[in-house]
Amino acid sequence: MKKNMFKSIGAILAGFIAVVIASIETEFLRDSLAIFPPQPQPQPYTWLMLMFALIYRSLYTVTGGYVTVRLAPNRPLQHAIVLGFIGIVAGTIGTM
Repeated sequence: MKKNMFKSIGAILAGFIAVVIASIETEFLRDSLAIFPPQPQPQPYTWLMLMFALIYRSLYTVTGGYVTVRLAPNRPLQHAIVLGFIGIVAGTIGTM
C-alpha cells in the first residue's frame, strides 16, 4: 500500500516538475531572445505574444500530464486530475 502511495506521489511530482522546468527554461530563453518586453517595462502584449505563451504552456501541461500518467502505478487518469488541480492552485498562487 505505502509503496504505491509513494509511486503515486512521485508520478504527480515528476509531472509537476517537468512542467515547471520546461516553463522556466522557455521563459528564460524567451526573455534572452527579447521575444517579450522586459518585466519592469510595462508594455501592452500583442495577440501573437499571448498566443505563443498559451501554446507553449499548453504543450508543457499536456507533457506533464503524460509523464504523470506513464509513471502512475494504477488509475492514471486520477493521477492526471490530481496534477491538474495542483497546477490550478499553483497557477492561482503564482498569479497573486
